[in-house]
Amino acid sequence: MTAVVILMLAAAAGFGVSRATRMPLIPLLVVAGFAVARGGLSLTADALEDALSLGLTFLIFSMGVELNPARFRRFRAAVMWTGALQFLVVGACGFALAVWLGFGSLPALYLAISVTTSSTLVVIRQLQRQTGAFGTYGKLVTGVLLVQDLALIMVLVVISRLPEGP
Repeated sequence: MTAVVILMLAAAAGFGVSRATRMPLIPLLVVAGFAVARGGLSLTADALEDALSLGLTFLIFSMGVELNPARFRRFRAAVMWTGALQFLVVGACGFALAVWLGFGSLPALYLAISVTTSSTLVVIRQLQRQTGAFGTYGKLVTGVLLVQDLALIMVLVVISRLPEGP
């Protein structure tokens, strides 16, 4: 539990530096995590899983607070087709590239899935900074990101059920 507290303090420091300097938050959080790891904090698998679960919980909660699917009704068909097509095409290209590089089928599938998604929160935050989150383009992009997230959740559920699952 001490390791999780240290990680939270490092993240809080990253937030503080981000606000004070108006620098982007995500790179600062990556640097803070790297600094903690290099600083000698040895994380057990349980501590790392606790920290990841806590972070994922906050991430999903904040997505639910930020997003209102009712905003996307007008763009539903465009969002669904664009999101599905992007997910399938990029996933197929990622899988083919991973296999070409010599990865087995399951690792290639994991790599393909990882390249298909964008960080919804990062994109939404950027759209909000540019005051374009609720314009036509912002709604379309946000809707496509939601389709990506839903597709990713469904794919991860299927993969976790495979005999050679994660």
